[in-house]
Amino acid sequence: MNGVCQRDEVATRLRCAQCDAGICPACLVRTPIGYKCLGCAGGSIATQRRTRVGLRVIVGAALVAALASVGLLMSSGDTTRAGMYVPSPGDESGPTRQATIGEEAHDGQLVFVVEDFTCGAKPARGPGKLCTLRFNARNASDSPARLLGRFQYLVDAQARTYGADEVLTRATSEISSRSLSELNVNPGVVVALVFVFDVPDTVEPTEAQFRGTGRSRVGVSVRLERRA
Repeated sequence: MNGVCQRDEVATRLRCAQCDAGICPACLVRTPIGYKCLGCAGGSIATQRRTRVGLRVIVGAALVAALASVGLLMSSGDTTRAGMYVPSPGDESGPTRQATIGEEAHDGQLVFVVEDFTCGAKPARGPGKLCTLRFNARNASDSPARLLGRFQYLVDAQARTYGADEVLTRATSEISSRSLSELNVNPGVVVALVFVFDVPDTVEPTEAQFRGTGRSRVGVSVRLERRA
């Protein structure tokens, strides 16, 4: 549903996760529970900045201590007894890579898999273009989960977010019998969804951002490309 940003008075489909007021991408504030307007975010912006500075100091000190510890272990000449991990050839263990099209992305109770993503001109040749995102949402937990349509976005290279067009999305045959605003997913159930986004011609979405409700607070993003 279209709205108007309460600060800049521009059209937007994004809404504050707390007060449900319209917010444009230029005014939104990222929080652990979703995007908020500047009013609801309050003084949290300054607090976040101070927290980040403090975290940088702590992380820096920890890194120096870790490097010093590694230097001592290497100088001992016996890394095996010291407990130092030495990866074997071909060992690719490490941080989980960002999921791409066709790969699972876990967030809270739900597992998301993007099946396809396409963008094309509007049938009526009006301004902007339509992008279609086809994905599955599977409840991997042992209790019911909810998926809220307003928390699922497209993101471009400038980190601007775009919400799905509810009218166009409900017009698709796959979603016509389901509610985009709130969808209940039972344990073990896989739901196939199609979201339609109305974006400007110059926008090139690079990621899809999903957020499963219930046990989720952060969300997960998927690169809109297939891994080579």
